[in-house]
Amino acid sequence: MALSIPAAARSFIRISVQGAGVAALITIAYTMWNDSKVESSANGETKALLTITTKQLEESKAENLKLQDEKKQAQSTADNLYQQLLNEQVDNKYTKKLLGEANTKIRTQELQLEQLARLAKSTDPCAEVKLQISEIEKLLRRPSYDAFAPQGEQRDQLAVTLHEKNNTLNICLGARG
Repeated sequence: MALSIPAAARSFIRISVQGAGVAALITIAYTMWNDSKVESSANGETKALLTITTKQLEESKAENLKLQDEKKQAQSTADNLYQQLLNEQVDNKYTKKLLGEANTKIRTQELQLEQLARLAKSTDPCAEVKLQISEIEKLLRRPSYDAFAPQGEQRDQLAVTLHEKNNTLNICLGARG
């Protein structure tokens, strides 16, 4: 036996089935819309983060270029200073060589002066005073960088002694003449 459903019930079932389909479609559409909204929001955040990261990367690249330029300049300065140092070392060696040669010449001349003073002493009655004057003058002629050069009060005392010895020499020479 077949069931018979009244026409009003059939219409209600048809509307209900159609309503359920529409409700399912609405639910699916809402879910898709909500998912796309969440996904769109996530995409927006990702894009914003990507934009910030891109700007930071560009700033880092610019800073890196600036630092590389500074490094090149610092290296160039260091190279120039190193070359100056090498030049100064060469100049210093040359100056030391010249100073050594000058000191050798000074010693040679001092020895010659002493020999001449001894020779003069043997024939000159005033030779002893002349030798003393020569010794004092030799001390006073020493350059200021010489460790044995007289300084300050000692130099002043030698100057006074030199003056006295010159007076004595004048007396000696006057007695001869």
